[in-house]
Amino acid sequence: MITQNKAYYLTNCFSRSFCDEIIDFAKPQDKLTALTGEIGEEQKKVRNSKVTWLEEPWIAREIMDACRMANERAEWNFVLNTLEKMQFTIYDSSGQHYEWHTDSNFKGRFSFRKLSFSLQLSEPWDYGGGQLLIDNDFNKNFKNKSLKHTEFSFETTWLPKGTIVFFPSYQWHKVTPVFRGTRYSLVGWFNGPRFV
Repeated sequence: MITQNKAYYLTNCFSRSFCDEIIDFAKPQDKLTALTGEIGEEQKKVRNSKVTWLEEPWIAREIMDACRMANERAEWNFVLNTLEKMQFTIYDSSGQHYEWHTDSNFKGRFSFRKLSFSLQLSEPWDYGGGQLLIDNDFNKNFKNKSLKHTEFSFETTWLPKGTIVFFPSYQWHKVTPVFRGTRYSLVGWFNGPRFV
């Protein structure tokens, strides 16, 4: 399945107070080391962050409304049926990051991840680095015009708090290392029937 739009984002889609509610709700909960299937130090080379799993309906309702809008406006028109547990992710200034990867994940015989999202919960000036890069061709020098930026700079954070980015789960993407402050985000995946 190839789509014209690599990503679609809604700037300031969610209020600062909504983002703060999510942070305040998730921060006191148990944190887990984010895993990718790698082991030990190899794991940290690929992904280094802390996560908390959330499935609160008051959050999911708002995300689903934004998803419907993005799915239509980006002209993906994916058939979607479930939202997985969402992942509150913390990247701190120790260089925490997530290397190039896709979110594609088969969830049984007939359903798999089709649409991913990342909701920016932090103010952009609260951290340095931590950029979400999206690249269909897995070319690390790609200039992604879908996100209305002609270049990505390691030192520049550009997603305003409350911005949500949607992208097909098969798109390659990464989060660059955070070198100052802490980046909070909420990520998740919508599942649907297999592409035909």
